[in-house]
Amino acid sequence: MKEKLLLPILGLITAGTMLIPAISMAQSTATTTQINSISTLLQQLQTLRKQIDDLKASQQTLQTQVATEFNAFIVTLSLGSQGDAVKALQALLAANPDIYPEGLITGFFGKATERALKRLQRVNGLEQIGRVGPRTRQLLNRLLRENSIAFEDDDDGDESGNRGNDGSNRGHGGRGENKRPCAIVPPGHLIASGWLKKHDGNRLIVPVCQTLPGGIERKLDDDEDDDDDDDNQRSTTTPDIIAPIISNLVATSTTSSVASVVWSTDEKTTSTLWYSTTTPLNTSSAIRLDNNSRKTSHSYTLTGLTASTTYYYLVNVSDKSHNSATTTEHSFITLTN
Repeated sequence: MKEKLLLPILGLITAGTMLIPAISMAQSTATTTQINSISTLLQQLQTLRKQIDDLKASQQTLQTQVATEFNAFIVTLSLGSQGDAVKALQALLAANPDIYPEGLITGFFGKATERALKRLQRVNGLEQIGRVGPRTRQLLNRLLRENSIAFEDDDDGDESGNRGNDGSNRGHGGRGENKRPCAIVPPGHLIASGWLKKHDGNRLIVPVCQTLPGGIERKLDDDEDDDDDDDNQRSTTTPDIIAPIISNLVATSTTSSVASVVWSTDEKTTSTLWYSTTTPLNTSSAIRLDNNSRKTSHSYTLTGLTASTTYYYLVNVSDKSHNSATTTEHSFITLTN
């Protein structure tokens, strides 16, 4: 009887002995999987830390390239003022060629800067005083928040002490001497696209501070003037989302009954011109002229005008991708009979 009871017990012991290695192997496999998972997580953390370190290094590089970011207008500026604040003012003005067609960033507040500032004040409903007072400072600081400016070494600076076209003395200016403003471009979009284009086809108004992401850099490269006959198609791979730039808009050859309005665009566009003797100009009631031929040099001849009369006009242009731009209101006075 005892032998019959021992046999099952011995069988259970034997089976248990055989299961122990299997359980140990399973535990070992689970432990190995956990270790591998932890190792993978550690590698990912190391990669993330490296990316953070690279980002910090990139920021430090930008900080070494750029002397100081211009944070705010806090002073009153007027004819004769000099320094970084004037350069920042001129950079903001130059972003719109209708406001500041000369596009001179000299650090000296001359007559051209005064005229441009008055235009900016008029467009924004401020008194056209031609100097930076409290209300104009608020406007400029808002523009500055939208379009960040910094200062970097100007390798092309003029050390001769000769005055520029705006009356500036480039060899003299105190703080900011041999520095030039540059545009800080947030990744993913363009700020103040007028800054990032060539003025008069041969010089940048405001260069970029940092190395641009590839997509933005290619977009800017596509926007440069070329000699091909592709109707200034800016890119075959990237959609054109940048509005044309209008420059050098002026009424010329004015007589008592005739005037010519001319301007240029940075790419081939169609155009529309409205003109009227009332201000503000209402495009729904003003006389309208259209030209559906795409070109970069535009002109309209206005006839049948009244002598000794002020006429107000503005223009709109549209490129092949239907990006459009409209100028501010301009005016001219016909001659007396």
